[in-house]
Amino acid sequence: MENDLYAIISLWGVNLLIGFISWPVTYIFFGKLSDSGYSIAKFLGIICISYIAFLGATLKLFPLNLSTFYVIVSLWSGFNLGLFFFNRRQSDAECLTLKISDLKQIAGIEAAFLLILIFWAYIRSHEPEIYSIERFMDFGFIKALFNTRTLPLEDIWFSGEVLNYYYYPHFIAYLLLTISSVSPESGFFVLVAWMFALLVICVYRVGADMLSFLELKTECFSKVAFQSAGGLSVFSVVFAGTFYGGRWMLNVFNSAFFDLPQPSFWYAEPTRNIPGTITEMPIFSFLVSDLHPHVWGLLNGVLILSLLIALWKKNTDAQETDKSVLKWNNGSVWLLSFLLGVAYMTNSWDVITLGLLTVTVLFCIYYRTAKWCLFLFFLLIPVFAYITALPWSLFFKAPLTGVGIVPDASPPIAWLLFWSPKVGLILLFFGFLLVREFKSWHHRKQRAGLKFVFSIPHLAVSIAALFLLILMELFYFKDILMNGEWFRANTVFKITMQVWLWTGILSGSMMIGLLIKIERTIFRCLVVLMIVLMLLAQSVYPVRAVWQATLADKARTGLNSGLNWWQKKYPHDYAAYQYLASVAENLPGNDKIRRIVEAEGESYTDVSRFSVFLGWPTIIGWPIHEWTWRGSYEKVGERREEVKEIYTGKEILKTRQILNKYNIDYIIVGEFEKKRYGNGIRHYKLREMGKIVFENNGAVIIEVNRRSIKADLTDCPDRQNMGSKQN
Repeated sequence: MENDLYAIISLWGVNLLIGFISWPVTYIFFGKLSDSGYSIAKFLGIICISYIAFLGATLKLFPLNLSTFYVIVSLWSGFNLGLFFFNRRQSDAECLTLKISDLKQIAGIEAAFLLILIFWAYIRSHEPEIYSIERFMDFGFIKALFNTRTLPLEDIWFSGEVLNYYYYPHFIAYLLLTISSVSPESGFFVLVAWMFALLVICVYRVGADMLSFLELKTECFSKVAFQSAGGLSVFSVVFAGTFYGGRWMLNVFNSAFFDLPQPSFWYAEPTRNIPGTITEMPIFSFLVSDLHPHVWGLLNGVLILSLLIALWKKNTDAQETDKSVLKWNNGSVWLLSFLLGVAYMTNSWDVITLGLLTVTVLFCIYYRTAKWCLFLFFLLIPVFAYITALPWSLFFKAPLTGVGIVPDASPPIAWLLFWSPKVGLILLFFGFLLVREFKSWHHRKQRAGLKFVFSIPHLAVSIAALFLLILMELFYFKDILMNGEWFRANTVFKITMQVWLWTGILSGSMMIGLLIKIERTIFRCLVVLMIVLMLLAQSVYPVRAVWQATLADKARTGLNSGLNWWQKKYPHDYAAYQYLASVAENLPGNDKIRRIVEAEGESYTDVSRFSVFLGWPTIIGWPIHEWTWRGSYEKVGERREEVKEIYTGKEILKTRQILNKYNIDYIIVGEFEKKRYGNGIRHYKLREMGKIVFENNGAVIIEVNRRSIKADLTDCPDRQNMGSKQN
């Protein structure tokens, strides 16, 4: 496996290339941002390239392999190069140029990106095991994509069926690792660090650009204010915790001064602080959830919000009145539709949150246009988004049964511990603007009426965020958890991530705006004190969480040691895995998939290791997850019984029928299988299914003789029992 430095530099180099070649098309839509859209070019380019590959593989136009990706990248480069020279013919105000100042800015962005990438890679290198939580499924999907040449993707835990889950982000990961020639074992956590760094630089840019909407005085709108707004937005989105950390610190002081017991700290507690819900912050997700779709959704969220802000700036800067009218040739609106479709493929819940944000902001931008035209666009945007998502959604069935009413809202104290930093700042910001406007109106000699001049972009995003916060206290989407304590867990979880992102991006410009706009010294000091205390309270959690989750009592082992836990915990099984991995490596490129049987067991346990790390389908794996994805336990339960029959059943014919039904190539009898079924395993019967190709003191691999089994079933279709053999 590659060392850490090679994986980091290789992935960074690929991103540098994709970002640079994608800048011309990015400039067209994001040119009004302060960096002309360069920060966002990496992710927009990756989305476009990966979508073309995904669409082509689904339509069976070309196979998934490195050569195909090189061709797509070359075509994308040619398209952008042609766009660059065509764009040069436009007026100087609209033309993309490469000045010395632009190159310096690009160098600064890339340097910051690389440093943050190395920083988070270093943090994760202390706990790099591809183990626990959802890492099995995320890695397994990526590994399975390395084996397939067409789409849709076969489910590694439900052999023979299409994966009923949003795996487009895993496809992006597969594409990046393939182009950068980094193995998934080494690249898994490098990708986590890449996502972290990309989110930081994009949040910084859009957070800083939000400051320009506050109409600050020229002398106040300095470079320091701009950078401070961006930095505070990064903190509020990526690093900030909740007031849980501040409360814990107060309890520490109380225990020191009043001889009370030392309070405990568990970094996962704030994410479950509101009963029956999951409320993750990005810093927690980057420590735990890794490559899960809701983390990828943060990148989609900042991309769509950046496009909305760039569109707003473009509309504001237009001198002609007709420029504020919504027209059919407005490419930004169609790009928004495309990105909403991609968001649906990436993390389906985000199409609701980001769709609401898009509609709210577009209405505020184009409310002066003809109402029928605006209404028509609001109908066409979801239609075009739906068409965009068809290569994936045609094979996906959402496991939802409707909408329910929340019987009991969140406890106020628990809710405030999580949301008060974000919501409190919004109320303070708009409350100050309202009071200032009212005082200005009161002192006018001729009171022509209140103008209520707010920052409309801040107001629009805040309205969308607050609406969703209220909405998830009233309604929830029904899934398989709807009858238990966690009936609204998924609803709150998915909405929380996007609302946290939007309000965090607003936070930087709101804080700086308050400090600049407040004129009376005493009030400014009070606001400074409030902001400092709020930031300190939110700073406790990330420091403690990073230390507890990754650094405490853990040596740096490197990012390429993701499977060390398996070798230590199940050495015999790991040796069996290495044998099958060598088999997989020598398979031809167009025939990489083999199907296996391994013991079934509960989700979040050590089962399904072989299917995950080989990327080969097994009959059933992590059954609770398959239940949530498919909305029914019936087929899941049937498959669990079939696996049990293979290992413990007495009827040879029945076992052969099951093996033939799923086209099984290998039967694994390892340490977990022996623990799961004990003395009930029919070793003699299993050996009759083929030949032993690997055996050690704890594990046996049987290569199934599929031709012989099919012949036996064809010759003896009516025999119900071929007899039974004991161990």
